[in-house]
Amino acid sequence: MNKVNKDYKLIERFKKQVEESEFHFKAAKERDRKIKDYLKGDQLPEDVKQILQEREQPEMWENIFKSMDTKIAGLKITSKQQIQALGRQRGSDKVLANIITNILKSTQDSTEWWAMKKRADASFRTSGIGIIKLKVYNTGELDLMGVMQKNIGHDHIPFSQAHIDPFAIAPDYSDSRYFHHERLLVIESLHKHFDKSKVDKLQEYTQETTNQYNTDTTSLYSKRAKVYYGYEKIWSQKEKRDIIYYMVWSDEVILERKKLQYNISRFPISIRRMDELDEENPADVRGLYYNLLPIQDRINNCHLRAIHMMGTNKFLFESDAVDDAETFMEEYSQDSAVVEVKSGAISQNKIQDVKQYNEIANLRNEIMDLRRVADDIIGLNAEVLGNAVNRMSGSAIENRQNAGLIGLQEFIDTSAEQDKDIAELELPLIQQYYKAEQVYRIVDKNEADGYFIANKLQLDNNGAVKRANKEPVRTNNLSIGKYDITLQQMPHSRGSTADRQRMWSETMKAFQVTHPHLLPQMQLLALEDTESPVAMQMRELIEQDKQNQAQDGQEQQKMAMDKMQLEMQNMMAKIEELNSKANLNNARAGELSK
Repeated sequence: MNKVNKDYKLIERFKKQVEESEFHFKAAKERDRKIKDYLKGDQLPEDVKQILQEREQPEMWENIFKSMDTKIAGLKITSKQQIQALGRQRGSDKVLANIITNILKSTQDSTEWWAMKKRADASFRTSGIGIIKLKVYNTGELDLMGVMQKNIGHDHIPFSQAHIDPFAIAPDYSDSRYFHHERLLVIESLHKHFDKSKVDKLQEYTQETTNQYNTDTTSLYSKRAKVYYGYEKIWSQKEKRDIIYYMVWSDEVILERKKLQYNISRFPISIRRMDELDEENPADVRGLYYNLLPIQDRINNCHLRAIHMMGTNKFLFESDAVDDAETFMEEYSQDSAVVEVKSGAISQNKIQDVKQYNEIANLRNEIMDLRRVADDIIGLNAEVLGNAVNRMSGSAIENRQNAGLIGLQEFIDTSAEQDKDIAELELPLIQQYYKAEQVYRIVDKNEADGYFIANKLQLDNNGAVKRANKEPVRTNNLSIGKYDITLQQMPHSRGSTADRQRMWSETMKAFQVTHPHLLPQMQLLALEDTESPVAMQMRELIEQDKQNQAQDGQEQQKMAMDKMQLEMQNMMAKIEELNSKANLNNARAGELSK
């Protein structure tokens, strides 16, 4: 089989995979698109907009999606979590576990990471599924031995651009047989990475534009082509295992296809879903806001009806009360109207202006009820959303906030599971690619900058690199050891400040009897735990006091040494005086004996 036929069959197989995924995920992606439109405020159907335009009534909607999404995103940002690698064996595994932990923290504490994580969390809320891709890239810097330094990056893949195996049922989608990421890329930029003869076969992407006269097909100004980045698992009869292939392809040509170089047994992609899996239809994915759609539509309908009622007039009149009914209605509906009616029509109540205040009030009450239903569906309450107006104590408000967070626990847990999933994918990549000497910056819990060096080269007294078996000697080597990942989530609220202060007060009373020397440090911990603004000043005072005590101790020790030396000198002088007297007495005794 020649290469052309082989590539053609591969492209046809990839197309069928994309078509299969599109068929099964079509409803989920349409829901995702609709919820995103609602978040942006595009909530009214075209027929409703047309009716409003004919009435000359302004468009009106109440965006409960945006209100809730802003609050939930803020709550997620304020939550904390601590990631840690644990060595499975004693010795080097345990020692290097701290270094691995620091590297994981550095990879998941960058501006790029938080931007991608924010997008993935937003995708959880709208579509119910979040996708983050890992990539290893060169930093462009070399160590002393010429080894290239590498970093791990992260890319969020929108659900609308992802073609996922619809029959994967593992929580992390590790049993997926294929995955394709659809992109529109500038053709000129592809020449930097792929063979020119292949890139030239790409078909330029076209877009249909429709107006009231005709439909025209035009190409984009930037000259882009639809390209897929994909992964595929193929069972190898020879090796008796699944082999993962990485490919870049389009409908016309395969730009690249090769075995995945990463030492992992799954795609380098973290996929998590928020809702429970439906075994009958695994592709049925629903986000956090799915059940709000009918409620939002009903709220908008109530608003539009109420506004229409307030801007319209409803009359009942007898036929002999006016000369011409149409003329009367047209003139009376004007803002400044002076309308003539027949004699006795008003005094005899032949004309009645029907007010719709009760109907408008009922619509407003229905809107309030629908808002409460929406809060209950999401699991939030007024205290969490910041809409509470009732007067309660601080402790009661905090308890209500904690109760309101229960509904968000599934979203928060899913997001944390993805963080752990990414860390578990990063571990083998760190051990495989982090071979160069590299400095990492870590911020510790005291907001102090710290640095550590991985794969540090050992130098002799002359500054040359030490070697063993012709290989450079390195410390903090990351290529050995086996580790487990733990992810500790810090609760959003840990009780009221007053409760924590009382707890610390009782604890310090107990320690005052058993361990009084620990009270200064415990005071500092109490201030930090209660989020006191003077905690940092307290820390500085304690450190300064330690320095002063150390300095005073050194001075006292020096004074004691000086005093001891002086006493020693006095004692030596006395001894010499006694010796001289003894010698003198001995000399005199000798003379007398003669």
